[in-house]
Amino acid sequence: MESKIEEEIIIQEILPRLPIKSLFRFKLVCKKWLDLITHDPLFLAHHSHKGHNRSKSTNITSPSYFSYKSELFFSSDDFYQFKWCKPTFLTGVMDDVMGSTKGLIYGVCSRYRKIFICNPITKHTVYVPNPEKQLILALAWDPYIPSSGFTIVNPIFLREENDGTHNVDVFQFRVYSSKIGEWRDSENATAFRVPRRCLQFRMCQAVYTGRKKVYWSLMRHILWFDIEKDVAGLVECPNHGNFVHPDEDGSFTEIGECDGAVTYNWMTRNGNVEIWLLIEKDNEFEWAKKHTVRLQKIIEENWHVVSEICNGLNIKKRKNAAVALAKRHHVKPLPHSGGELVWFLIKTLNDFHKIFSFNLRTRELKLINEDGAIEPPLYPFMPTLLHCPS
Repeated sequence: MESKIEEEIIIQEILPRLPIKSLFRFKLVCKKWLDLITHDPLFLAHHSHKGHNRSKSTNITSPSYFSYKSELFFSSDDFYQFKWCKPTFLTGVMDDVMGSTKGLIYGVCSRYRKIFICNPITKHTVYVPNPEKQLILALAWDPYIPSSGFTIVNPIFLREENDGTHNVDVFQFRVYSSKIGEWRDSENATAFRVPRRCLQFRMCQAVYTGRKKVYWSLMRHILWFDIEKDVAGLVECPNHGNFVHPDEDGSFTEIGECDGAVTYNWMTRNGNVEIWLLIEKDNEFEWAKKHTVRLQKIIEENWHVVSEICNGLNIKKRKNAAVALAKRHHVKPLPHSGGELVWFLIKTLNDFHKIFSFNLRTRELKLINEDGAIEPPLYPFMPTLLHCPS
């Protein structure tokens, strides 16, 4: 007896559960599948929804990471670990990607006169004018409500003041809505007691949580802006003095998004990775510690994975390896996006970087990029087949 799977089951139940990498191959099956996987909006939304639920329900995998300088995607399960073909407008340009939100990357091009939003999987790209030629941006969009379009938020420095005790930087936010098709100024400027250079970083990392707020990492503080209410504020990070300061060139970011909340992590001087959640309710914020990952114990248990790198750095004993790496700034935790995996980079003797994942459940340390080195920054990234919103 022969059995045949109905086409409806294949299209609605099987294909949406396949990884991006497999779907690219299945485009070649027939013209109908090609059109479906490439253009059908219902299928694209269904696939992204299934993929999201798979990671959330199993809670085993976490989103991949995207290195635009190395043009690579990294995943612990090899579902979508592959080379990215740069769009032609970024050919030869290395520093124009500003960040990643919900499967889209964004940045500036054409001598900073335009902002681009690109799905690196589908190559679909939209452009927004950048009249102020600004480099500090945040992209907000909800892939489950494509009709809502997207919003770009840009904090602009206005002036420096002194209140008699502290220097105060005054900022105004500019907001672009794709539904309106133009920029607008926020109703009120907000003063922040932070060093002026904080918002002048070339790679000031932004995060969108899906709750009408965008956040920027300012080393010891997190700046937030409410898109609907035009309200902004500043949250002090839960540092207690016993941490390794992040690189001031912005090559590494510390904030991510997990189930609608901002995550913040850093490396302590004794070699621990602390991961915190920013709990928010009615513009009131509270930090809650999510994980403490003891890197020293991880290295001792998985010495065979890192011994070659440590020996190259003249770190011969596994007992003090984590502290030595932390003090030399050779190890950096990556933004945490949920799941059971914690990711971090280790810089080798030649200033190359290797990316590792650690499974909190199995306690397995895994070297992700065995074949070569990567170049930071890396952004959390969950591939999607949805086109960029308009």
